[in-house]
Amino acid sequence: MTVGAFVGLAQFRKLNYQYKRNDAVVYKEQLKHMGLDEDDYQMQTTESLKKEYEKVMEKLDIEHWDNIRGPRPWENSREIQEKMRKNNPKVSA
Repeated sequence: MTVGAFVGLAQFRKLNYQYKRNDAVVYKEQLKHMGLDEDDYQMQTTESLKKEYEKVMEKLDIEHWDNIRGPRPWENSREIQEKMRKNNPKVSA
């Protein structure tokens, strides 16, 4: 039985290696179909990520921020939230 399991597993793994999916080829074919080269696509993606990062950084004020922690499991969260609202005008109701 052990020998049979070994042979069966070996055959299964052989099939897996012979007929493995080749997603990279499909990906490149899809890019060619859209009229893009792989390098062009990566450059466009990188540029759009940089632009999105710049948009987000314009909106955020990273120089002036407060570290606000959530309540611990043993603390009453409503009391903590009320104290935070009273002490910090930035925390909205």
